[in-house]
Amino acid sequence: MKLELKEIILLIDATYWGTSFGVVVLKDAISKKFIWWHFIERKEILADYKLSFEWCLEQGYTIKAIVADD
Repeated sequence: MKLELKEIILLIDATYWGTSFGVVVLKDAISKKFIWWHFIERKEILADYKLSFEWCLEQGYTIKAIVADD
């Protein structure tokens, strides 16, 4: 089975409910679809973003750009 590569532009953000529960999400700016999310029980850390990038690469995505807020 051949894996079809797809180029994506990642929009990355985290949102919170209260002070200790939230979700980190990735959205593809080209397709306008959410492609990954991860619930967290703390503020997001660099490891959360690393996990998301690794998942994208495992799925065969080619990351063309990353857009994130601070």
